[in-house]
Formats: sequence, structure tokens, C-alpha cells
Amino acid sequence: MFGPALYIVRAELLPLSVRAIGGSMAVMTSAITGFLMAKSFLPLTGYFGLEMNFLMYATISMIMALIICYFLPESRGKSFDEVQKQMEAGIVVKGPINSV
Repeated sequence: MFGPALYIVRAELLPLSVRAIGGSMAVMTSAITGFLMAKSFLPLTGYFGLEMNFLMYATISMIMALIICYFLPESRGKSFDEVQKQMEAGIVVKGPINSV
């Protein structure tokens, strides 16, 4: 569910000095969320039904996609230093949806 977002942030926005720690945190978070999804799937299916369960997971995934598109800066064609300076200045260039 949130796994790909963690790897996008790690690869694009973390400086080299903390990329190893950020990467390990991303993998750990991905493993924990994967475990929680696997453990919650059958109980939620029993309570709400299979269709509602998948609808809930799809909704959460769409919310995560919107967060990525609107709150993470566009980094295509920019150096890491340029992206870092924009983030420090509070300038957020909208994501790939608005840059096409």
C-alpha cells in the first residue's frame, strides 16, 4: 500500500548522508505495513465483505497517490542540491501531474 511511496521519497529526496538510514527505515516500514495488511485482510473481509475490503485498500492507495502528486516536489531534471534548496525555502513545485 505505502511501499512504493517510501522508496520514491528515499531515492529522490534524502541526501546521501542519511540515505542509508532512510532506506532502512523505508524497508522496515514497508515490512510492517505489509505484515499488518496480511493480518488484517481476513478479519476485515469477515466483518465487511470482500468488496468493501478491497474498496478500503483502493481508497487508501488513491489518497497516498494524491499525497505524492501534490506534496512532494518535482525532481525531474534537477540536481539534488536544487531540490534541497527548494524544500528548505518552502517552495514546493507541484508533482508530475502539473508539469506535463
